Amino acid sequence: MIADGYLAAVAVEHRQRILDELAGRVRAGISGARPVYDPLRFVKGLCDAANAGAFVPNLGVAITGARLHERRRAAIAAQAAETAIRNGELPPPDPSHPLVQRMNAIRERQRARRAEREAAAAAASESNPPLEPPLPQI
Repeated sequence: MIADGYLAAVAVEHRQRILDELAGRVRAGISGARPVYDPLRFVKGLCDAANAGAFVPNLGVAITGARLHERRRAAIAAQAAETAIRNGELPPPDPSHPLVQRMNAIRERQRARRAEREAAAAAASESNPPLEPPLPQI
């Protein structure tokens, strides 16, 4: 995708803010502000501004705040559910439910990937030969 190329050239810490700014601008267009006719051009302009050090989030601030708020709300709800299950207030999730199976599959893939990365890192550290001693000075 073209936007991926634009975003790849931007520092990682700015990428989500740029997407949030686009979302905020699109939302403002729906609410009556001038619409974004060319989202790719808009993203490229934001990326160019970020690379020049001139990017200042504006309409994306509310989008960022809403996303972070939802993330915190979901974490609190998940923690409350886990506590309730531990305390016997709720039954544990049904292992035959498709969503539970999907989450378990995701967790298993994450464990496998972590194990692969750890094994590769261990193999790389074992396979690196020691540095040769420096040559004597003449």
